[in-house]
Amino acid sequence: MNISKIEYNKTHWINIYKIGDEELDFLSKNFPFSSENLESCKKDTQHSAIQVYSDYIFISMLFPVYNRSTQTIESTELNIFLKDKMFITVHDNKLLSILDFFSNLEVDLSLRKKYFLGNPIILLYELLDRLLDSYFSMLDHINEDIKKLEKSLFSAAEYKNTEKILKIRQNIITFRRTMQAHKNIIQKLISKGDSVFSVNTLKLHYNNLIEQLKDIWMIIESQKESIEVLNQTNESLISFELNNIIKALTVLSIVIAVPSFVMTIFSVNSTGTPFLNHPSGFIFLIFISIFSIVPVIWFFKRKKWM
Repeated sequence: MNISKIEYNKTHWINIYKIGDEELDFLSKNFPFSSENLESCKKDTQHSAIQVYSDYIFISMLFPVYNRSTQTIESTELNIFLKDKMFITVHDNKLLSILDFFSNLEVDLSLRKKYFLGNPIILLYELLDRLLDSYFSMLDHINEDIKKLEKSLFSAAEYKNTEKILKIRQNIITFRRTMQAHKNIIQKLISKGDSVFSVNTLKLHYNNLIEQLKDIWMIIESQKESIEVLNQTNESLISFELNNIIKALTVLSIVIAVPSFVMTIFSVNSTGTPFLNHPSGFIFLIFISIFSIVPVIWFFKRKKWM
């Protein structure tokens, strides 16, 4: 089974890092959790939520994770059960903060003495604090991407900038979507969780998490505004470049049309048409066509269209 356990001072942390039928069977046999909560551990949830029961608390939260290979932010799910002195986490092994914290607790007795105090709310706070700290490295990645985009906006090809903008916007949207419910979950845990555990003793700590979430939200909102401004600038540059292309094509079509019109007039097979039977007529027509372009070019130059 994909289950790791730490036990100290009658406090247990059961870490399920890959959920399957065997792991679900373990939970259903050993704990009186509702089948709805157990099934939600196996399904991909679309939103975070908290459910407070008479004897346990179930929390389902989405967290952003940075995919280095694609340079995109993805969402991953963390499910938490709090019951008596049991702290149970169910996830897909993508959150490095959980792996690091669990590994440190396994080898460091002083850490176990500090956090295994009989109340799983203490472990929950420390884990959430570490997870929120990991947000800042992802925010730094987004900031770096925005700075690079600002530098290349007036030098790189617009279609490449558009691709970069779409990727950054998608990262920001994913980040906002995964964390937007965290504040409400912590507030609900503070207000209703005391009926199951002594949450009020850690109320100040959990309020600090809320303040930290506010700071993170302000940063991501600022990044959202920045990328929207850069997107508008890029669209203006594309529009300006498109206008220049249309102007150039218009000028070119007129420049070509004038000598074509001249050649058409002189090619009419009618009595009195100049140079029709002249041995050097073709050469004269070429020179006339070339000279007919000169005033057209002069006009466009004067209007600064060329």
